[in-house]
Amino acid sequence: MRKFILMAMLALVPFLAKSQALSCDSTTIYANETSNAVCIDTLGSVRYCISNNYPNHSDNYNQPQFTVTAGNYLYAMCAYPDTAASFTPLYEATETQKGCTSTYTFGVSINGVKYDPNSAETFQNPNTGENNINWHVEATSTTNSIGKNMGTDNGGHLNPFGEYHYHAVPTNYFTTTLNIDGTTHSPIVGYAADGFPIYYKYVYQTANDSTSGIISVSSGYSLKSGSRPGDGVTAPDGNYDGSYYEDYEYSNSTLDACNGRYGITPDYPNGTYYYVITDNYPFIPRCFKGTNVDHTFRVGPSASCPESTASTDCAAPVYGCLDPFATNYNANADVNDGSCTYATTSVSDQVYADFKVFPNPSQGNILISLPENIVYRVSIVNILGSSILKTKTEASTKQVTVKDLEAGIYFVEIASEKYKITKKFIVK
Repeated sequence: MRKFILMAMLALVPFLAKSQALSCDSTTIYANETSNAVCIDTLGSVRYCISNNYPNHSDNYNQPQFTVTAGNYLYAMCAYPDTAASFTPLYEATETQKGCTSTYTFGVSINGVKYDPNSAETFQNPNTGENNINWHVEATSTTNSIGKNMGTDNGGHLNPFGEYHYHAVPTNYFTTTLNIDGTTHSPIVGYAADGFPIYYKYVYQTANDSTSGIISVSSGYSLKSGSRPGDGVTAPDGNYDGSYYEDYEYSNSTLDACNGRYGITPDYPNGTYYYVITDNYPFIPRCFKGTNVDHTFRVGPSASCPESTASTDCAAPVYGCLDPFATNYNANADVNDGSCTYATTSVSDQVYADFKVFPNPSQGNILISLPENIVYRVSIVNILGSSILKTKTEASTKQVTVKDLEAGIYFVEIASEKYKITKKFIVK
């Protein structure tokens, strides 16, 4: 039996009008009840994910009483999100009931399955049954039935409606299906409700340098020391053991309190804020950095949830020059329009001669000798004109690893406030 859940909470007629402009075939996706079906596309300033939420992998969750059920899901998020001055928690501080008014799903995977780290449960007074919303049951803890029943392969399980969702890291899916092994930067593994991309733990060591190597990052969260202040009746007592979200505290790390940071990625060579799923708590982030979190990610029955406002809330893309070394650089631009201009279009013979790339051809590393000790942007560009690597340097030489590039012709492009020069090299 098929469960119909239109998580977009858009009126049907407006959605049908939008879906005709998208490349996604929602009819085919929603008709699929037995296998994974998903499509992610952008229309104007909004990125849409149309999915049946059916996982494309197995998981060994201990829930024989439930069966995976396909559904109709439409998520809307800003395609060109902006960062806010403060974080937005998944749990609203004034929550008084479960449902649309209290919690958010963090985001959606590229396979259309939702990242939903919340348990939707709080500490309950054993005498009165009253919920204490200041203490949220942690879904990944094995001290409760949620954590005990969660799949160990992919960190997910089913709710009573048969909806599969991730509470923790879908490790097997990441490593086996997506082939993420730490040798290169993680691909995008999903999008958050505020529109920013999500990656797995393997990112550039230096946030704004794609030549700096790959590291495995961890969050800045750890268990608090000591015991909870509660009496065990109105609030939980006992040691901080991870049973509750509030058992953890954040300290400074590579990632901020939302498990995110700003930097360049293969998908965003000019930089973006992005989230990281880590192997330690909170695994999936628990707050948002973006300015707009759409109602399609609210948790609760669709009939009681507001309609999506993404089409009016999300900012339109700003077109302009994205090169900070160009004279017309636009720091607010989202999309490069090819308009970049430079103060000097020609260089002296001596400057050109001082710019060297060797060995050429190369099989491993190349050494770039630069004309002057000034700030340069150094880019490796393929024959199609796409940037493969991008970094900055003030040194007179810069070593770049090219052993992972396919054999062929490439270009080293250097740019400063004074000039821009390109030289060809070959990878054997």
